[in-house]
Amino acid sequence: MKITDIKKENNKVIFTIQPDSKNWVDELSKTKKRLAKNIAIPGFRKGHAPQKVIDQSITINQVISSTLDKFINEIANKFIKEEAHKHEDIIVGSLKVDLKTVNDSNITLSFIFEKQPTIELNGYDKIDFDYQEPTASEKEITAELKNAIKNDLMLSAKEDDTIAKGDMVKFDFEGFIDGKPIEGGEAKDYQLEIGSGQFISGFEEQMVGLKKGAKKTIEVVFPKDYPAEEYRNKKANFNLLIKDISKITYPKLDKAYLSKFNLQNVETEEQFKNYFKNEIIKVKKSMKFQELMKTVNDFVMKNIKYDYLPNYYIDAEVDARKQNYIQQAKNQFNKKLEDAIVDLGFKSMDDFNKKIHQQAIDAIKFNIGMNKLIKQLGVKVTQQDIEKEIIDSSKKLNIDVNELLKNQSILNSIGQYLLNDRIVTKLLELNKKNSKVNK
Repeated sequence: MKITDIKKENNKVIFTIQPDSKNWVDELSKTKKRLAKNIAIPGFRKGHAPQKVIDQSITINQVISSTLDKFINEIANKFIKEEAHKHEDIIVGSLKVDLKTVNDSNITLSFIFEKQPTIELNGYDKIDFDYQEPTASEKEITAELKNAIKNDLMLSAKEDDTIAKGDMVKFDFEGFIDGKPIEGGEAKDYQLEIGSGQFISGFEEQMVGLKKGAKKTIEVVFPKDYPAEEYRNKKANFNLLIKDISKITYPKLDKAYLSKFNLQNVETEEQFKNYFKNEIIKVKKSMKFQELMKTVNDFVMKNIKYDYLPNYYIDAEVDARKQNYIQQAKNQFNKKLEDAIVDLGFKSMDDFNKKIHQQAIDAIKFNIGMNKLIKQLGVKVTQQDIEKEIIDSSKKLNIDVNELLKNQSILNSIGQYLLNDRIVTKLLELNKKNSKVNK
């Protein structure tokens, strides 16, 4: 096989391929023999007619036609295996074959590929990030520590039966706003450590001094950032019934006790606190990085420049999305796609086709933009990186690491998490002069 010409036109790369003529002739000969064995000629048993009669009955066009597909596939596979990697500007999967010339001694082919788009992504070193390195407060560290050892707390009755900060109290409560019950605002035999800050500001403070058996109505104000928007800044009354008051005795946080947590290099209370401090910071950082990735994603979509989008990429993305909708129509509505179009939120098949085509274009733009950014930043995640992250996590969560390593969905999620982390870390380093980073 020889490449006799390479030319580029209309976003395509066209290779003129000249297969070895001897191979072509040999394949024609094999085909002719195969056809001869199966040809039925009146007056002769199948496969036993004289060669001269066979030659008259099998035309060269029949032989060529029966040889082409297999021969072209073999040449195409050989090209992809041996040559394609030498041409980074082609999209291998987009290969189309055109038969230029063919006869009983030679064949010439055109291998036509869509070319990779030319992509530009500038200004990524000037993204305006708003980022402060997260910290962990003493209150947050203490809360995590207490949660870890809660099953080992010793509770004992208090002699004076009076609530003080640090006591464990069992009580009933019921909350109202404007005389109407608060959804989820009641409980029986609820246990609360006074001073832990689990409840709305002012709630636990008003319980201090109450005795066992006491009933009291307290008033608090929901904070302005309360998750349930309808309760924000609202005054609420809670009816309390104190059922039991206990003194809390904590386990001694020494090496012997801490060994139960199976944490590396954690043998003292200080090391235990540092462990929680690092975990809190890690979680906060991860959450903030997710926010920053949205900034990165928006930047890519707004700033990516390209000469064209390959039809091969778009068609593959459209087909993948269509297959997902076909499956959704079957699973959710037990219908064919065309019968479930309205159920799926589209006005018509035409509306469906237009929208998934645009979605595919947006997805391709984003993918080529992110790939360009990743290449320019020089970040990558290896299989070893993913496995190490999983092994470390499994130790902390006491999960069978082998089961995690078999789960491809988990491997993909961890890989994407690590990649996003490295993208943001690299961009923060590049953008420190231009962003609100640690200022």
